[in-house]
Amino acid sequence: MSVGLPARIASEPIMDATSPNTAASAAAYVSARAALGRTQPDFADRMTRFDDLSGTVLDANGKSTDDQRVQAYQSLQTMSVTGQLIGIEDDRRKVLDQATFDSDIGQRAQQLSSGFIQSVNAAAQAGGAAAGLKAAQASFDSLSAADQNLLFRR
Repeated sequence: MSVGLPARIASEPIMDATSPNTAASAAAYVSARAALGRTQPDFADRMTRFDDLSGTVLDANGKSTDDQRVQAYQSLQTMSVTGQLIGIEDDRRKVLDQATFDSDIGQRAQQLSSGFIQSVNAAAQAGGAAAGLKAAQASFDSLSAADQNLLFRR
């Protein structure tokens, strides 16, 4: 039985919304539960990679080029959204927050993302989905190559 779930829900098969294959979705559910309960075998390797990447993003000594820092920022984001940072301790969580929100690259990425989304949403509200798509293309095309790369990894 899963902790925190009523017995009825925990005992019911997990259904995948896109297919009737309950075995695959149940396996994914078990994997997610396992990740919460214990660290994965490559956790130390991922934390070493995290330390290297965050050090590059937060490099204040000029050892890393801007392109290296952007690539490290994007790799950190990928690690985060793919669950590779599950189980990260508080000290590293603070470093991730610094790299994501306080670094010059993180702030620029947040600014670009916010502006892009606002322009698409405003156009979509005013003219519907087609206008939103046109605004997305126009907004993307108006970005410099470096900003396109930062916002949408190429």
